[in-house]
Amino acid sequence: MGIWAAAFALIGVAGLIPLYALGELRSFELSGYLRTLVGSVVRWGIGGAGMGFAFAAALLLGERRHALNELSGKRFASWGFVAGAIVPAGMAATLMLTGHSSSAINLRAGWIFPLVCGVFGAALAAMTLRAARRAPVSLDETVLAPVLSAAAKK
Repeated sequence: MGIWAAAFALIGVAGLIPLYALGELRSFELSGYLRTLVGSVVRWGIGGAGMGFAFAAALLLGERRHALNELSGKRFASWGFVAGAIVPAGMAATLMLTGHSSSAINLRAGWIFPLVCGVFGAALAAMTLRAARRAPVSLDETVLAPVLSAAAKK
């Protein structure tokens, strides 16, 4: 959850750049800009944590019988896409059901954000699987192996 929260917080900050360039943000006032920046980090970070939780839950429920080396990269990325898309889609559904939406919000929140977050979720899942497969099996093997071999020579 922490990795997903940090990654999506950075995505939220990066999303402010085109908004500022297109003039969608207020004129540059340091306090207003910092407030927008912090709000974006917090909101996207919380959403990313929710997506990370959904990804972990999907893996635990859907892939619990498979070892790490048996997991398909495409299935792993698919779980990442679903986890990335489900949180913004759920938020859009909640807004619609509570009457806090319009056609513009439904278009953005109901279709665009789930697709964008799903793509980022799939990429993050693929990177996670690649990193997990490259990691040593055990920390003891990498740290203690040189020490044990030096002790065996004495």
